[in-house]
Amino acid sequence: FSVWKSEWDTHDIIHTFNTVPCTHKPWIVTTEATLPMLDGDATDQTIATTRGLLLEDNCQRIIFMSDHARKCFLDFHKDWGRVSEVLKKFELIYPNVRLDRAKAKTLSSKHCLHLAFVGNDWFRKGGIVILRVAKLARNKNLPIRVHIVSHRSPNSYFRYQDISKYESDFNLLSLENINFHGGLPNTKVIELLTNVDFQVLASLGDTFGYSILEGFSVGTPVIATSVGAIPELELNGKTGYLLNLPLTSYRSWQHSDYPDKSSNDYWEMLDSVYNDLAKQVIEILGDFWESKNRSAKYEELSAGAISRIKKAHDSEKIDRQLDKLYSICLNS
Repeated sequence: FSVWKSEWDTHDIIHTFNTVPCTHKPWIVTTEATLPMLDGDATDQTIATTRGLLLEDNCQRIIFMSDHARKCFLDFHKDWGRVSEVLKKFELIYPNVRLDRAKAKTLSSKHCLHLAFVGNDWFRKGGIVILRVAKLARNKNLPIRVHIVSHRSPNSYFRYQDISKYESDFNLLSLENINFHGGLPNTKVIELLTNVDFQVLASLGDTFGYSILEGFSVGTPVIATSVGAIPELELNGKTGYLLNLPLTSYRSWQHSDYPDKSSNDYWEMLDSVYNDLAKQVIEILGDFWESKNRSAKYEELSAGAISRIKKAHDSEKIDRQLDKLYSICLNS
């Protein structure tokens, strides 16, 4: 929740993200999952307060940034007798980016595939997986070079508690087919995504995966897990490829809430998941590399990524959509 200070009184309308404001002003909320956002167990009072504010007349719209978010909201509130009263406030507006490329890309090289991993939450986003992908590629003589952009944050809800278990993985950073860039400014990240062939996001938990859209905006397809809203991005051979991961009904990894993340059982299960995802990536890329028409297929994937931005994520189009929505809300 947010309580707005007096300086906000100069604004006509308030638009929040994942936050329900306590205000007399007209307001809109965009959510990536549900409301209230679940940080641990939501209390009955928190849920009741959220519902009361969403029913107020000054709550003009509830914008879902994916169909996944809408389904999460409706599932969470399925026992709420008044949920039908807020249905008229629903909008679906995807996250947006500026489209930086009009034509499909071609493969960067005839001799090697270049991959990018972008993510500071190293253990959630798939940093360990991409290291193992590089190792498998070397062992199989598959011509793959991996580019890693990450601050390698040690803090993650998904991490095994004893970080020494990851020592052998961290040692893989010295492999000859890995370029570790550390942290980069966003302009440099976009430049890197422009120059690689695929982005890999073997994430154990994401509501959307915003870096995927940044890649699409420069024509770069993706290989990603099927968590959250990622399947909505047409990763079925049109814009990239999906990695299988056992999921809950909320499209999160089945074991994300494992009760004891310091137990050996958790490590063995986590280690197995890392290996499985890395093998899936290698199988996809191996098949792609061996394909006689890989150049044509790549241009199709790149064109599909650009088309996806034009269809649902173009910033200029969504700017106009939001401007119109604000006007409607202020004049209602």
